[in-house]
Amino acid sequence: MSPGFTFGRSNRRRSRSARFTDAVLSSIRRQFTAPVSPPRQQKRSAPIEHAESMELRLLLAATIDLSTWAGVPFLLSASGNGANATFTLTNRTNSSVLTTASVTAATGTLIVSGSTSADDLWIDTSGVTVNLPVSLSVNGLGGTDSVVFKGTSKFDATVSVIAESIGVDASVTVDAQTSISLTAVSALGTVSDTGLTASTTGTNSASLTVSGTVTAPTILLSAATSGTVNSTSTASLLTATNTWTDSAVVTINGGASITGTNVSILADRATSYSARGRNAKNEITGNASITIGQTGSGASITAGTSLSILADNRITATAVSPDIEVNLDTLAWPAAVEVAIARNQITGNTSVAITDSTISQTTGGGAGTTIEARRRLETVAEAGTDALTYNVIPNGASVALAGSYASNLLSGDVSATVSGGSVSGTKIAVTAHDQATAMVKSGLSATSV
Repeated sequence: MSPGFTFGRSNRRRSRSARFTDAVLSSIRRQFTAPVSPPRQQKRSAPIEHAESMELRLLLAATIDLSTWAGVPFLLSASGNGANATFTLTNRTNSSVLTTASVTAATGTLIVSGSTSADDLWIDTSGVTVNLPVSLSVNGLGGTDSVVFKGTSKFDATVSVIAESIGVDASVTVDAQTSISLTAVSALGTVSDTGLTASTTGTNSASLTVSGTVTAPTILLSAATSGTVNSTSTASLLTATNTWTDSAVVTINGGASITGTNVSILADRATSYSARGRNAKNEITGNASITIGQTGSGASITAGTSLSILADNRITATAVSPDIEVNLDTLAWPAAVEVAIARNQITGNTSVAITDSTISQTTGGGAGTTIEARRRLETVAEAGTDALTYNVIPNGASVALAGSYASNLLSGDVSATVSGGSVSGTKIAVTAHDQATAMVKSGLSATSV
């Protein structure tokens, strides 16, 4: 949250418009402080001064809505100075001006809202060489969005970017006085397919690449995937499959520099997959990885009280071939019952790799330095029980039971490595944990009635 502006309450004559503004602010304040039903976890009430600063930003924030020009390649630039500036949105294809937004310190935040299409936004505010007088908030919303900082961009308070792909080019500086959050997120929501034969396929990937300089007291650099994918066969003897690429990748290239008091770098896969059918299968590939530097070309990361670098793989996959009851009296002889199959095949690495880079955490009293790769996959493969019922089996007739098969195949490395360069800090922990769990179950039964 950007610093609030002082909301003066000194004794002075109040105009009608000022009284109206006070009424609006009071209404908004009541929304922030009104009691709500107790949630499962108690939420903290926002301090009044924070509510006031949020009220001002809600009233005064400047907004650019990309949905008006969906599908256009955008460039966001700036001109002016540290007190008064103008943001200009242009079409990169023909350099035509699409819209402008004038801001001052009273504006609070420039909000850039994406469209439901795949937005492609470049940011280059190097036309203003000092800190711009606002915070920047970019949210790509729908579609597979890309946001790249192409020129040095400095802001008074915060920078927040949310998109599937985010980049900071070489020789480019992104600077904020309070915090920077570059969050590459691929959030599927819920994807479902239900039918006689059910199948889903696709890519759920988030990537963040930093080749330049990022500077702020608090820095979060992350790539994360999430969502729920379901395929369900409504027929008792047909298939349900999910075939996806699911990856969360953070790359800090050689020559990049990251400096802050509290620095967090995260790659996180947390999508849930479920397949339910006679032949049920989840096949998921992709990595949760953080790469810092390359051989002969290292990066520099400097933190104060805390530095956290974490690759976390939390995918869950459930494949179920449900219990069925087969009445042999309804089948032609010789009778055959197809195999019940439930399979999960999860492939990919969970890794942190630091090469020829300088990692420094300098100030005591905090969490210190943690570098960790952690795989917490949860997989369940269950091939249910086939219950066979019959009255009379004809003389000489046969019943072929293909049986049931359930398996979990988890492949890929879990590693946290530091090669070359240097790592220094008040407390340092480098760990790799494989905490994956896999459960299989299958069954078969027969009864005579």
